[in-house]
Amino acid sequence: MVTLSFASQAISSNVASEIIIRVPAVYDSSGEVFEITVRENVNETLIVQGPGTIDNDTLASIWSSIFIANILSSSPYWKSGFTIVFPSQIKSIGGPSASLGLTIAILKLINNDNVNTLYNYSITGAVNINGLTTAVGGVEAKLNATIKMGLKGMVLPISNLVEVESQASNVVPVASIYELYIMSQGYGLNSTFIKRPVTEYPGDIRDYLDNVYWYFRNKTNVELDIVKTYIKYADEAYLQGKMYAASSLAFTAYTRYLQTLYSNMNITELHARYESLKEKSSILREKLVELEKQKVSSKLVGLYDVELLSLGESRLWMCMNLLTSFEQSNFTDKNTLAQADARCLTAEFWINAANTSFASQPLIDSERMNDYINMYIFYLDKYVWYVESLITKLNATNELSQYLLTLKSTYQLITENKEAWSLPLKLGLTTELAQDIAIFMDAFNTETDYLLDKYIAEEYRTWYMLYSRANLYQLDSIVSNLYLEYSEFMKDKDPLIAYQMASQAVVSLYPIIMYTKTFSSEQPSESLLIEKKTVNTLLSWAALMLIIFISSFLAGLVFGKRAQKERQLGETESRQCLQSIFNHRFRGLHVNSEDKETSQ
Repeated sequence: MVTLSFASQAISSNVASEIIIRVPAVYDSSGEVFEITVRENVNETLIVQGPGTIDNDTLASIWSSIFIANILSSSPYWKSGFTIVFPSQIKSIGGPSASLGLTIAILKLINNDNVNTLYNYSITGAVNINGLTTAVGGVEAKLNATIKMGLKGMVLPISNLVEVESQASNVVPVASIYELYIMSQGYGLNSTFIKRPVTEYPGDIRDYLDNVYWYFRNKTNVELDIVKTYIKYADEAYLQGKMYAASSLAFTAYTRYLQTLYSNMNITELHARYESLKEKSSILREKLVELEKQKVSSKLVGLYDVELLSLGESRLWMCMNLLTSFEQSNFTDKNTLAQADARCLTAEFWINAANTSFASQPLIDSERMNDYINMYIFYLDKYVWYVESLITKLNATNELSQYLLTLKSTYQLITENKEAWSLPLKLGLTTELAQDIAIFMDAFNTETDYLLDKYIAEEYRTWYMLYSRANLYQLDSIVSNLYLEYSEFMKDKDPLIAYQMASQAVVSLYPIIMYTKTFSSEQPSESLLIEKKTVNTLLSWAALMLIIFISSFLAGLVFGKRAQKERQLGETESRQCLQSIFNHRFRGLHVNSEDKETSQ
């Protein structure tokens, strides 16, 4: 693999208000490298400009680049004004493979860093909402075009490396945007690996989690084979003082136990339990609203209060969604009702925990946090739009369409709550929505033990950096710490759960990181400037290019080998590829309700 080379130090001529990146693409099975320019105007508006018209998924990927670059930047400002300009008729550009290059360019521009370090490399790859790289198609043709152009090499997602192993000396594989940023700055990867800050639980939270652990453990039949592994891990975590991991694993064991109990219930018993849970969830909703009016309706509110209330909100929302799913199954899905029962319990526990009076906790301005949550929602809307472009344009199956409806209903629920005390609901549901989007986008990567370990390491690296930055403002997040603790405990036991919880830890920090910044402009600009004579080209190519892109890099994943070049497969085959991916990895790995019950 090629090593990035760069100037020994940044000089004034390199610190500029414009960055040019080289992005390879595939047209008619052959590669081509084109340039995209990112520049900053005097009014601090960033302009992204490139050749050709662009498809919706490409436009959505540009917005994702803007978001991730802002999150990772050390700038005290949130660069929210952007104009996206693709006015040329040269090519029609589809797919998100320019987003890795765009993210690093915007990040370096915002940070006012050395801008020339990557100019001699082409960059291809997509970026997840949590900053990880995701695979793209056509890398062999793109690499050939890069070499033909005389560049030093090509930066690509690490999950694409297997396709160009024979030319590994010409590529720079990266697992995250933060890893690429560190490399582009000329630092060794280990030199900036920040040790996790030692953070003690607030005493009341430790006692609460201790009680939750014992509650679930004592109510579970520990002799059942289905729960023995979880109880073993829960007991081990408890002895190590990892109280959230212990309580979550005990909760998972209890959920499995509940499923065995529910499996023996008749229809009358199921109906009675369903009605009881509906009544209980309504009571919990009233209690939550009352607590939020008491604790978070003023200008200055406690961060711990907001976080714990947000957990109560998200768990109660899960419970109510599960009850709806049970109802839609004609009251026959016993496992779903069992999970609703368990989630209702965890909602109750977190609501009770939120009733705690802390001796001390960080204070935040609720109005300012609400402004940034609203901006977060703006960007999440772009991600939902991206998911929609993948699902609806391929006439996806009912199951995938239902997934999209779930995302949209979450988004709608967040945006419809205008009351001042809805801040915890917005915080809880934006975190859940971000995690669901990350799960969807993760489906584009292959799964191997090596890659999973690498992704976990990069999630930790990103978390350490973000958490340390939040600590500079004395904003110590309880929730993010809990998720990371669980991830670290499970890393050697179940890497998949460790990865999911690390991802949750990262995205749960985003609102806090946004809060530490000040606006550099009022609202994000959605300006997309395209010459009128190219609009028809954009519309006519959009569906075709999306199909070509999805076909090219999803098809090979199903059979263990990614497509070697982008090609048109036709809508029917593309749809089959997408569905196969979800059946093979996404559905079995994440959507299956049993696999999602991993934290309480």
